[in-house]
Amino acid sequence: MGNPEYNAQTTAVQHVSLRGKGPARYRIVVRKWLSQIGSDRLAGLEIKQSSEESSQAMTTRLEGIIHDQAQLAGVLNALYDMGFPLLSVEILEE
Repeated sequence: MGNPEYNAQTTAVQHVSLRGKGPARYRIVVRKWLSQIGSDRLAGLEIKQSSEESSQAMTTRLEGIIHDQAQLAGVLNALYDMGFPLLSVEILEE
């Protein structure tokens, strides 16, 4: 995987895997809760909120099919534009 990458808010990205060029099922995790509002900018990904009791951190997990790297970049840019710190991005299946 290499060294962790950091976004503008210095939140560590724990795992990044961008192998394929075609459709793949992705899981993207961001800090804070994301409502269904604005989900039209997120490629129809399923949105699930959770919180970790130990740290009381609120996170949102987005899962679903992303068709190509351009669509993935669009989703990541939308999350950035909405102010959600990125925690992880991973391919679940290709």
